[in-house]
Amino acid sequence: MKREAAVPIDEQLEAEIRAQQDRVMRRWPGGNPHLMPRRNSNASGSRAFAPATYRGMLERWLAGCDIRDEHGQPVHLTPH
Repeated sequence: MKREAAVPIDEQLEAEIRAQQDRVMRRWPGGNPHLMPRRNSNASGSRAFAPATYRGMLERWLAGCDIRDEHGQPVHLTPH
């Protein structure tokens, strides 16, 4: 990307991000470049979630929350 884009977040999302950062730091006290490191086969913490893993988790979460658009259709998000 050639431009910076800022997306405002609310206090609850900020708290969840900080809680995830704390979980990562407890598991890898030396630091980790990923907000969501791969859970398995990742002793060093250097591997992030595979994109397909993240997409699947997001799709299951959205389905469980039953989030819909203004037409009542299940919402579709593309993580990037």
